[in-house]
Amino acid sequence: MAPRSEDAKSSIFDSGLSLMNCKNNIATITDNRRLIPTDQLAAQLALRPQSIRKRYCQTGTYFSLRPVKLANGRLMWPADSIKQLAEAA
Repeated sequence: MAPRSEDAKSSIFDSGLSLMNCKNNIATITDNRRLIPTDQLAAQLALRPQSIRKRYCQTGTYFSLRPVKLANGRLMWPADSIKQLAEAA
């Protein structure tokens, strides 16, 4: 394998920094507002969790609510979802 030039090394390093900044921004977003899992949102709305997941898959939202998608694929919803749904109606 050919040795890498200094430019290639720095660009790899820079991309690593931007990835770290992205992770920090996501952590800041989730720290600033309380999030609940799909199961808890479904219980609050008296629905099955699969109904919420299906609607999210079809439209990208659940009636104007946008979840935060975690790295493991789980969806976390804003804690004030009931209030947001009532305001939208």
